[in-house]
Amino acid sequence: MNPGPASRSLVVRAATAGWVFCLSVLALGFFILWAGGIPGWLRWQPGTPLGGDLMQHRAAAEIAHREGLLRTYQDWRLQHQMEELFFPPEGRATRQNHLYPPLLTRALVPLLALPYPAWMAGWAALTLAAWAASAWLLAGHRLRDPLMALTWAALPAAWYNLALGQNGTLTLLLLALALRAVEKHPFRGGAWLAATFHKPHLAPFLAGFALARGDWRCFAATAATALGILALSASLLGLDVHAAWVQSMLEHGRGLHEREPATHIGWNGLFLSSLPAHSADSRAALGLSALLALAACAAVWRLRTRCTAFEVLAFATACWLALSPHAKPYDLLLAFPWAILVWDRLPQGGWRTLWLASYALLGLAGIGGRFAGFSFAAPLITLWVFGGCWLAFCPRPEPGNCRS
Repeated sequence: MNPGPASRSLVVRAATAGWVFCLSVLALGFFILWAGGIPGWLRWQPGTPLGGDLMQHRAAAEIAHREGLLRTYQDWRLQHQMEELFFPPEGRATRQNHLYPPLLTRALVPLLALPYPAWMAGWAALTLAAWAASAWLLAGHRLRDPLMALTWAALPAAWYNLALGQNGTLTLLLLALALRAVEKHPFRGGAWLAATFHKPHLAPFLAGFALARGDWRCFAATAATALGILALSASLLGLDVHAAWVQSMLEHGRGLHEREPATHIGWNGLFLSSLPAHSADSRAALGLSALLALAACAAVWRLRTRCTAFEVLAFATACWLALSPHAKPYDLLLAFPWAILVWDRLPQGGWRTLWLASYALLGLAGIGGRFAGFSFAAPLITLWVFGGCWLAFCPRPEPGNCRS
């Protein structure tokens, strides 16, 4: 049964009101930036209400311009000195921040001529455009359904990316392009996957799942494109810069527990936040995540003849949220393909409503863990992913017709 005009009109009004509200908050953030901050008892300073991570990358570009790329990645104290202009002491990292790869940091240097509010405005426009394009590529005609339209317009992770200056919508757009191409054009799909190199822990994970299914062409294209980008970057900027970048990421990982592990939604965050401060070794959590990833790849290999390349990559991205050591609530945006895939296989009515509601609740669980000081999203994400497998691939009431 298709939704009627009245229900569509109601959802359009609700979605429009939500967008106007969120854009008003964005405009208020610009005002706060120019007005010199908000009351001191909130302990925020100018620049922190919106675009905090965008400010971090601008600071890295400033250091690269003044000190050179090598020192940008070698000396994390320079980053902290730059951030002291914008962040209160309790908001700064205790170790090296995760920075963009050197090629992207270098590309940001010419944009330093623009004031930071222009960066925020440009980033907000790109974020909204990428989110709209991703929704069109992944959902398409499904957006005519009021429930799907409301989910798309009000998904907390989308606005989380906008407020924090995160790159989640850009990653989702590249992922959507890969998913659209991988079935008929696996080489093109693999190249789009490799283009997500600003999240260096994502593409290898997805490529591993493609390999587990036997998608050799997709895997080869991902590896070749990633190595080509790395070779180009190293030839332009030097191997020593990239070695410093890798070291900075390792340092970032070692400081994970010190940087509020409860903000991470994966099993790594749950493991670390459940132990006393400074007592956890992240290698144990990483080992657990690696074992779970291998088990998931083994399941994909066993079912490789029953799953399409689209289904495998959507499933892999959803698994990545629980298994990645650095996934945060704003990364839940990348589960949108899996949410749509399962939604397509459910009958219209209550099941679809519950499924999309559970997707929205994952975002609240991720944010709630941050305030609770204990990461509890990982078990919920795992149940959501494999519950989706059960709902989508084990149709009822026909016994024995289970695809998974």
